[in-house]
Amino acid sequence: MKAFIRVKFQAKDLGEAKVCLGIHITRDQKNRILCIDQSAYTHNILQRFQAENLTSSSMPIETSAQSQLAEDEEDFDAQRYQQAVEGLMHLLHMCLELTFTIGKVCQYSAKPQINH
Repeated sequence: MKAFIRVKFQAKDLGEAKVCLGIHITRDQKNRILCIDQSAYTHNILQRFQAENLTSSSMPIETSAQSQLAEDEEDFDAQRYQQAVEGLMHLLHMCLELTFTIGKVCQYSAKPQINH
């Protein structure tokens, strides 16, 4: 296959792929296992929005957390919040258990508060 591509196109073999489009690729040829994850992308998003040290919570969001989010009135930078939500939405392709939580967070995009 590589030879065919080299004949048709000017190409350079860079070896086995480790990351493609933000997706980390781990390959175990002996056991015929291919694993993909978005840990590098997730870490990048957390760094970009200074969120590396945030504490985790159970998923999906607990009912008490949902009502708590709606009560605070302190404004927050809406554009930055929307950028963070957009970054999180890309995780949905590989981590479907985030769907409810990210969907809930999206509801606050128009006028986010500091605790969202």
